[in-house]
Amino acid sequence: MHKSIIVLLFLMLYMPCRAQDTLTAFTKQLSYRWPSWRLDGKKIHLSKLGFEILKVEAAVPWYQKSKNNETKAYLAMGSAAILAILGSPETDITSPRFGKNNLGYSIGSLVAGGVSIFFYSRARKFLKKAVRIYNEKRLIY
Repeated sequence: MHKSIIVLLFLMLYMPCRAQDTLTAFTKQLSYRWPSWRLDGKKIHLSKLGFEILKVEAAVPWYQKSKNNETKAYLAMGSAAILAILGSPETDITSPRFGKNNLGYSIGSLVAGGVSIFFYSRARKFLKKAVRIYNEKRLIY
């Protein structure tokens, strides 16, 4: 008896939420569904996403901030990879440092990796804000 009441309550609360979700579909809306961005439910490439965002003037600064932070993230990622390679243990048998790590490079690699993650997360945040502004302004026009 208790199970049937719980199931009935669940269905009563869940079904209206699903019905309301279908009413919020507007035209020219950008959304992100893993693994790609979508325009009106159709997958689009990142270049097409940028082209769409550039149509709304208020979203352009946020899109530019996103691209700048993404560039910084890739630069930090490259320096992290280089520092990781330099921080690898010495493999030359004749070297007095054979088998020893270069600790400074290893720490630098971790710091650069953290900086890369920081800038990439900011880039995603700014891109989501640009898309939100795009969606709001497209409703007005």
